[in-house]
Amino acid sequence: MKAELSWNEKMNFLVQVAGFEVQMDAPPPFGEAKHPSPKQLLLSSMAGCTAMDVISLLKKYKQALTSFKMEVEAEAVTTQPQIFTHTVMNYFVEGEVESAKLIEAIHLSLSKFCSVNAMVSRVVEIRWQAYLNGIIAGQGKAEFNLE
Repeated sequence: MKAELSWNEKMNFLVQVAGFEVQMDAPPPFGEAKHPSPKQLLLSSMAGCTAMDVISLLKKYKQALTSFKMEVEAEAVTTQPQIFTHTVMNYFVEGEVESAKLIEAIHLSLSKFCSVNAMVSRVVEIRWQAYLNGIIAGQGKAEFNLE
């Protein structure tokens, strides 16, 4: 895997990876906040990685899901470097889905399959909550065995 980055102006950067282009920026006063920041993209990558796992597992389990959404929040320290202290991933699933299958899919994603969250979990606590048809179905935290 390889990415190439080039500076455009101020704090605006263009990254080329696998034939795709992604722009990054910083908030004022250094940047113009025209694009996501690197930390915002990291948070998005954390969500995307687990979402792909959960959707593929629910399909494998032949669950009739009609809607899937996530909200991911991170808290960061105020001193430099402003690292995340913890994140909370909220999964919102609608449809004819067995609660146990949803929890199993999330658990497998956040303990075995999701490489992005496995890397991040080495330094940041990742908690999660799952909502199925508007009702909380479960909660927990990422537990990768990275020994």
